[in-house]
Amino acid sequence: MDENLSFSAGPTRFPRILVAENHFSTVESLIQTFGDRRLDFDFDVCTSHRSAVRKLLTSPPRIS
Repeated sequence: MDENLSFSAGPTRFPRILVAENHFSTVESLIQTFGDRRLDFDFDVCTSHRSAVRKLLTSPPRIS
């Protein structure tokens, strides 16, 4: 499985986190932990390291 998922709390804002993890339960736990602490992050989730590298190469993060 080589798919990308995005979780956004609204309009794109920073910080944005790229998670490379193939166990969805781990990703759910991470997102729940940030949500419980009311930390406002947007997530991109890739299910493999190859798709994560591809994501970084095709849409690099904006540095401000």
